[in-house]
Formats: sequence, structure tokens, C-alpha cells
Amino acid sequence: MNARTCSTCEYHKPESDPKPGKPIPNHSGKCIRPTGLCDHIANATVEDPEPPAIIPEISEERETELIDVQDTAAAVTQAVMDAEEVYRDLGRIETAAFLRDRFGFSSCSDLPED
Repeated sequence: MNARTCSTCEYHKPESDPKPGKPIPNHSGKCIRPTGLCDHIANATVEDPEPPAIIPEISEERETELIDVQDTAAAVTQAVMDAEEVYRDLGRIETAAFLRDRFGFSSCSDLPED
């Protein structure tokens, strides 16, 4: 058995390389060695990865609670979006009131031009 790893092997190429080759199990890239994968790679057993996590079933009560939370969040988001226009308009009103009180302008047409 050779102590070299696939990463340092002259036959190791990226999967995007146009030369034909065989995918290397548990490793990125492919092997373009004419005789195929090295014996220690070809004979290696692939260990099973960890089993997938089990997703618990959601009860109907919890589902209803989650939907209510999502609906509340959507309502809050919409309220914030709606308030943006109100604050913009309020700023215009306050600006107009400031100009009227401070400088005596009753409308934008009263503003001095440069």
C-alpha cells in the first residue's frame, strides 16, 4: 500500500478536468490513472455517515401556534411598511409648519428662489 494520499497523487484531478476519470470515494475530484483507482482506495470501505436527524411530528396545536406567530409577524411587517409613508408625510407637514412659523411661508411657492 502506498502512503501517498489522493491529494498528492499525480493522477488526482478536479472533477471539472476534461480528461476521463473515476470519482474518488470520500474525496473530492477524480482519478485519471489508466488502471483505475489505487488498490487502497478501491478496497476501502465507505463508512456510513451519521444517520439523518429525525424530524419530530408537529402536533396540530403547535402547528396552529406557529401559524399564528407567522401571521403576527406578517402583520407587524406590514404595519411597519405602512408607517413609512405616514412618517414621510408627517415630516413634510412638520417641515411646512416650521417654515410657516419661523419664516412666514405659507406654501412652497412662497419660498425664495436662488
